[in-house]
Amino acid sequence: MSRSGKIHAIDDPTPVTIAPGSLFERYLRTIDLV
Repeated sequence: MSRSGKIHAIDDPTPVTIAPGSLFERYLRTIDLV
């Protein structure tokens, strides 16, 4: 896991301004839906 709790905010070109868990939850939900 990231030491700051962010999802590669520096390496990722996409703006990570949302909650650190929102994207992760969406990822898990997508897997569950699939």
